[in-house]
Amino acid sequence: MASKKQRTLFAASICVLSCLCISIMGVFSKLVSHETSAFTILLSLCVVIFLGTTAQILKQGVSTLRTNRLGLHCVRGITGVVAYAFLFMALKTTPLVDSMLLNNTAPIWVPFIAFLWLKVRMRKEIWLTVGVGFLGVIAILKPDSGIFLTGSFFALLSGIFTAISFLSVARLKCTESTTCILFYFSLIGIITTLPLGVHIPSQRDFWLLLGVGLIGFSASALLAYSFEHGKASALAPLIYTTVVFSGIFDWLIWHHIPDFVTFLGMILVIGGSILSIHFEESYQKKLENANP
Repeated sequence: MASKKQRTLFAASICVLSCLCISIMGVFSKLVSHETSAFTILLSLCVVIFLGTTAQILKQGVSTLRTNRLGLHCVRGITGVVAYAFLFMALKTTPLVDSMLLNNTAPIWVPFIAFLWLKVRMRKEIWLTVGVGFLGVIAILKPDSGIFLTGSFFALLSGIFTAISFLSVARLKCTESTTCILFYFSLIGIITTLPLGVHIPSQRDFWLLLGVGLIGFSASALLAYSFEHGKASALAPLIYTTVVFSGIFDWLIWHHIPDFVTFLGMILVIGGSILSIHFEESYQKKLENANP
């Protein structure tokens, strides 16, 4: 039987592999984005996830889809679709590493959204993490460069909607399986993008779109598997290896190297997000000790 340390290392390895898949999905999306719309890319992703989860449901039984939380599934599905749409739109004009980093600002926005949506009070230490992360966002966005007209703004919106989607998933995970959550997300994605995303691609684009779907589905499955077998507080910071992989691909394929201000912004965003995860873990431990 594997020790706790071995299980943690295994879960961490799977999590990093998932992050590599997310970066590769970003590469494929960026390569195909100049020939196809963001909605076509998103439709491809949703179709593959739908087919993959349907195959799992046929094995597990249709009862897997029974739910009393259809409204929350709709919130998760719509916000997830919007988040992906903004990300794919951003990748068309913005460096891969910038898009992925701004998409991963979700932990910074979660406290705000939890306060507005769930009425969860923002603790004092959270303001520190939000402040650090927000300074990083400003450094990356460079507001004086016409940010509202650039792909970076779409990437930032992607991060905000990802935060809403995260909160929805966290609430759904109390009663729903990962397969069920992904199925409803992909179904909603197909319904919402089908009118805009139908496009006959070239042979090259077809393989890239298929790659987006397969790699994206693999990333979701691997990430879910890692969090089922490892502690969330230990794995969450590893999500930022996505930025590292994206930076490497950006350099190798597009010869893009971030300037000093952008690099500093990356450090602040990642640092603020990791601090947020750390403070949340400490807060939960205090609650457990206070209520044994």
